[in-house]
Parts: sequence; C-alpha cells; structure tokens
Amino acid sequence: MAEGTACNPALACRSHVEHSYLLSSSGCRLDLDAQQAHGPPPVHSADFRRFHRNAPRPAAAACLLRLVVSVELGWFAAALLLVVLGIVGSVVPLMPGLPLVLGGVYLYAFGTGLHGGIGPGHLVLYTLIGGGAIALSTLANMVGVRAASGSRLAMLGATLGLVAGLFLGGPVGLLVGPFVGAVVFELLGGRASRQALRSGVGAAVGLLVGRLAEFAVAIGLSASFVVSVVRA
Repeated sequence: MAEGTACNPALACRSHVEHSYLLSSSGCRLDLDAQQAHGPPPVHSADFRRFHRNAPRPAAAACLLRLVVSVELGWFAAALLLVVLGIVGSVVPLMPGLPLVLGGVYLYAFGTGLHGGIGPGHLVLYTLIGGGAIALSTLANMVGVRAASGSRLAMLGATLGLVAGLFLGGPVGLLVGPFVGAVVFELLGGRASRQALRSGVGAAVGLLVGRLAEFAVAIGLSASFVVSVVRA
C-alpha cells in the first residue's frame, strides 16, 4: 500500500466507530504525517448516530430463521394430522393405524432433512416397533380364531362387527360387536350354534387384543415423536 494514499490499518482498528468513520470518509485519503502527529480525526455525535443508523442489521438472518421455523411447523402440522388419523385407525378396522403414524413421522423427518428432531435413529427404532406391533396384532387375530377352531368367516364377521359396534354402540359396541359379528357369520357359514359361539369368542378376543396392542403402540410412538420434535 503506497504511503499517503491509504489509511493506516493500525489507526483504523482503534475502535469500530473510528474504523467506520475512516472508511466512509472521501476516498480515505488522509495525510499519514498528519495522522501520526494529531491522531485520528475526532468522532462527532452526528457521525456516531449515522454509523449506527447505517450499520447492518441481522434482518436477513432473522428472516431466514423465521422461514425455517415456518417450514418446520408446516411439516409438523401435516405429520401430526397423519399421526392422529393413525391413532384412530389403530382402533377402527379396515383403516390403517400404525402405517399412518409411521408415515407421518417419515414425512416430517424427510421434510426437515432429518434435522428437525427426528433423525435416522428415530426412524429405525420407530419402524422396528411399529412393524413388530403390526405383526403381533395380525398374529393375535389368527391365534384367537384358530384357538377356537373358527373359520375365516369368523374373522371377517368379528372385523365387521367391530366397525358396526364402534359406530353404533360406542365403547360397549366395541366389545360386543366383534363377538356378535363372528357368531353371525359362522352361523351363516353353516356352523352349529355351539361351535359358532366358540368361534365368536375366539375371534372377538383375538381381534380386541390385537387392536388394543396396536393402539397402545400408536400412542407411545406418537408421544415420543411429539416430545422429540418439541425438544429439538
């Protein structure tokens, strides 16, 4: 840097305000000998106010942060909707339960780039738990029917009875509906009354145990998902 044509960096670094003043002065062409003799030019209150008025603000960073938060909230709202539908579906037959819960978790995780509180470890754990619960629920249904020597008609009747009982009888219908449906379908299939009753009990118990287990897992996964996102 040529002498007399540029500012002295050592003098300019005395303070942030002085540095701003020197850079904003015309061409920054101050006489080096005068600087050494008299020091840097004084900073007046008007210059100080002008510096603070023109100083860069973190508006861009704040705007970006608000945008990121808004995007994450949008993904979380969409995921939460699927999770709630999954909880309902874990009780109502013919409607996916845990798959919807897992779908909501995956939607949020990939929508936020795995940086919104749900990472690869969460996905692996939730998938293993959810998949295991689905398999156990299906196995409970099959064991209940087979243990009572029931047929596929008993399982179908128990499922339809659960749907009808849930909407027509509430909690009571949830318990009675599978049994009635299984017995009716077994009788329609030509089974004796005694065997139909036995098949109805087995099918109803197996279906209810499987659904309750799936509901409990859906609640647990949903709670873990919400807590992980909130703590992130």
